Amino acid sequence: MVLRTAEKKPVGKLPSIEMDGVAQSDMQCLAIGAFSPLSGFMNQKDYESVLYHMRLLNGLVWTIPITLMVSKEMAKELSVGSTALLSHQKKACGLIEINDIYIPDKLQEAQLVYRTTDLTHPGVKTLMNRPEVYIGGKISAFSPDYTKEPIYFAKPAQTRDYFSKNRWYTIAGFQTRNPIHPIHRAHEYLQKTALEIVDGLLVHPLMGVTKDDDIPSEVRWKCYAGATYPLLSKRQSPAFRFSWVDEICRSKRGCVSCLGQKELWLFPFYRRKRSHRSWGFLWHVRCTKNIQPIH
Repeated sequence: MVLRTAEKKPVGKLPSIEMDGVAQSDMQCLAIGAFSPLSGFMNQKDYESVLYHMRLLNGLVWTIPITLMVSKEMAKELSVGSTALLSHQKKACGLIEINDIYIPDKLQEAQLVYRTTDLTHPGVKTLMNRPEVYIGGKISAFSPDYTKEPIYFAKPAQTRDYFSKNRWYTIAGFQTRNPIHPIHRAHEYLQKTALEIVDGLLVHPLMGVTKDDDIPSEVRWKCYAGATYPLLSKRQSPAFRFSWVDEICRSKRGCVSCLGQKELWLFPFYRRKRSHRSWGFLWHVRCTKNIQPIH
């Protein structure tokens, strides 16, 4: 399991990259090992391999780019082989050892990842509004636990250890970006049905950058707290490629299956059950052992 953390030390006059909410969420996942085997933001070769082949350059399955974006003005202050400070809302979060600087074709990325370039698609809109230059390199986080709800936060290694200590051998991961409440009978049914055939249920909500009209995370936390103790991992808004990464990330937490809605909230951009059919690809690569094993 890749874990990228470091003690906070004086950083001198290093150039500082201010991350947006998406990059900060990605950095947190990189730091705690949720994005293992990734050790940092993708360089151009890995980025293009993921876009066109849905695999990293080493052949391991990965379906969406994990990238750090900066403006052209900021890029002029950076160079390959140098180190830069990563910050969010003026708070130092870690360091990046820069090994690549490149300018991608964002329209092509939108078409391949989201299957559309329509700016009314929330993922495409976010992509096009972010800076134009990509920075690749390994990261080291000063404090990967920077979350408003530390009681619910757990690294993948911690969830696997918890399951092991309780002798839970089969775990279902439940994804949701909505509150868990009686109105969502389908959610309740899925959870109770899963618990009839598995040892435990991991409630794993999306708490990073989601749609503008989503219910605020503070409200959702209160709903989760009243029902169970979810474990947090910040993530971007999902499309059908994101479904596969969700499965990979939850497998590293100890889950053997994943429940929850996928692309339905993005209709009409995706046909019904598009993600259901796409799972055939993931099942194939799991059978051929091309997903990074858990260490």
